[in-house]
Amino acid sequence: PVSPEFIGHGVWLYHRFCLSFRDVDEHLANRGFFVSHETVRQWCREFGLEFAGNLRRRYGRLGCCDEFWGRAGRPVGRQCF
Repeated sequence: PVSPEFIGHGVWLYHRFCLSFRDVDEHLANRGFFVSHETVRQWCREFGLEFAGNLRRRYGRLGCCDEFWGRAGRPVGRQCF
């Protein structure tokens, strides 16, 4: 049996940093937890919506953001994608 904290960490990594299932698999293996990428995929399918929703509430929309700078060196706007 796998602990809920371990599953949560794998799902959090996938959604927070936009990693592939194999990247999460490698990261967990480096920490001594060996699971397949398919297991990570199943975790994300089962628990992913809840984690993604919590991350959106905490950090806003996930993705890269660019700031637009005006002449005086002040940010004029922000675009996320």
